[in-house]
Amino acid sequence: MRSFSIILLIVVTIFWGKISAQNDFSQPKLRFFKDSLKIGEPIKLSLVYEHKPSLEVLMPDSAFDYSPFEFISKQYFHTKTKNNLSKDSVIYKLSSFEIKPILSLALPVYIYQEGDTATVFSEDASIKFKEEIVSLAPNDSLRVNANLVLLNNKFNYPFIGISLVILGIIALFVFIFFRKKIMARYNLYFIEKDYESFISKYEKLTKEYYAAPSVSLLEEQLSIWKKYLQKLEKTPYSTLTTKEIAKYLNQNQVTSSLQNYDKAIYGGYIKEDLTNSTQYLFEIAKLKFQSKQNELRNI
Repeated sequence: MRSFSIILLIVVTIFWGKISAQNDFSQPKLRFFKDSLKIGEPIKLSLVYEHKPSLEVLMPDSAFDYSPFEFISKQYFHTKTKNNLSKDSVIYKLSSFEIKPILSLALPVYIYQEGDTATVFSEDASIKFKEEIVSLAPNDSLRVNANLVLLNNKFNYPFIGISLVILGIIALFVFIFFRKKIMARYNLYFIEKDYESFISKYEKLTKEYYAAPSVSLLEEQLSIWKKYLQKLEKTPYSTLTTKEIAKYLNQNQVTSSLQNYDKAIYGGYIKEDLTNSTQYLFEIAKLKFQSKQNELRNI
């Protein structure tokens, strides 16, 4: 009984600590620029967060899941500080193909403090879906001519049917006996294609960045890296924090490499040398690909 009380006290303490940490920070403000949208129409959304100047604040990038919306682009504004109060703001351009009367979205801000990350969500921002299709009035000119026309039978349907059944049985037996190898070769072909595509995009962005450093190039490169690993390993890298990715990969150097990217993207240190970080993330992706490749080849 005493042990249970101690465990209960620890759980309550941790839970209360998280609630207190949440209350320490103000809530970000999120709003749409319009009150309605059409299907597929680009719509702008602003996220504004006011905080103490001492806090390091990050906002969602292109890798974030904006469901039921799809990310198009974003415009980041540098931090403004006045009267000991800093303000960060981002304007997102989104679109949606969901057909619902009301579409809602809440976005977080990530606050780095004392080596840990706190996540604070905005309230839901909602927008109405505007239908463009109206009911059509009956029109006799649109009636279908349903008169049947008899065609000559030019095919030996019984022969074709029997042939298809025999081919289907043969294909079924081949698949049953060689299913694992067939699926392995199938998957191997696509992961090799994905890896070639990843290398091409990653190296292209690396060259472009060192030719003309910019935050957008770094964001795109990091997003490509996360999405490639996510598809290869079926793990949601795009939604994981730097700390969670490092823990999952069990690689300490991943933390420093990703933190260098975060500083360059969100802190504006785009002129720093990211050669080692860029190369290390590429090597991680290469090792993960080779491991998966060997696994499929040995089936």
